[in-house]
Amino acid sequence: MNKNKSNKIVFFNNKNKLYNFLAGKLATQITLKNDTIIRIDKSKSKKSHRDEFNEYFLQKLNYTNKINVELYHNLSHLFNGLQIVDIIAWSFFQYFEHNNDRYFKLIKLNKSISII
Repeated sequence: MNKNKSNKIVFFNNKNKLYNFLAGKLATQITLKNDTIIRIDKSKSKKSHRDEFNEYFLQKLNYTNKINVELYHNLSHLFNGLQIVDIIAWSFFQYFEHNNDRYFKLIKLNKSISII
């Protein structure tokens, strides 16, 4: 996300809505063809915020009602897949915030997603 352009987002100061918006942008890039379990890092402490996220995220995913999609919010230290995503996110953070590309260079992306 380009933080310099993010002031155009009305809800930038509302971290809950910004998180939902960014996850929704990513969800539009996902097409599901089979039953799927999705695990999200549990960052939202209030159930109402998790429910709001789930509704928005599932609305943005590309799938038909014939597919069963389960969405869970879990602590990242309990699931290897979430730990991998944490490492990737940390690598990007190091690159963009601290100009440290040591780990970023190890990651090969097949596609970029323009969020803003």
